[in-house]
Amino acid sequence: MFSNFQTYQTKEVTVFTNQQLTIRELKEAHVFFLEKIIPEIELHFLTVAQQCTLSEKVRIQAYLIKFYSFTRALSDHILMEEQFIFPFLAGKSLPSEKEAVIHFIEHHEDFEQQLQALVTELVNELSELNHLMAFRMLALKLHRFNEKLLEHALLEESLF
Repeated sequence: MFSNFQTYQTKEVTVFTNQQLTIRELKEAHVFFLEKIIPEIELHFLTVAQQCTLSEKVRIQAYLIKFYSFTRALSDHILMEEQFIFPFLAGKSLPSEKEAVIHFIEHHEDFEQQLQALVTELVNELSELNHLMAFRMLALKLHRFNEKLLEHALLEESLF
């Protein structure tokens, strides 16, 4: 009677809370920033520098150094979130880490504002390079990165 009956394995269904989904999305954004967006922008800085006069190249390199400084601070911030904030929010941190986490949350840096200031300064100070497609692409990628950081910040705010 049951000779045609097949046994089906049931898949375990994992239900995620909104907080878990948000943390997962934030972690994915961190990888996207560090492994895709930032290296692409650095490459665009170098491409623009190759197409400039010597004096323009020096100025572009100065902005690249500022961008490196910004990305180092952002990377440190991301590392802190990954190692301490997300485990804290998930209830998986050590009690001794609580004070550091609360201090971090209360003194959360505004990376979006820092990047916007850098982009505005770069575009204004190097406007003579607007004729270069590489420079316009650099400016566009920096603006897009800032938009992504703003979206990221809004998502982070939903956790706190």
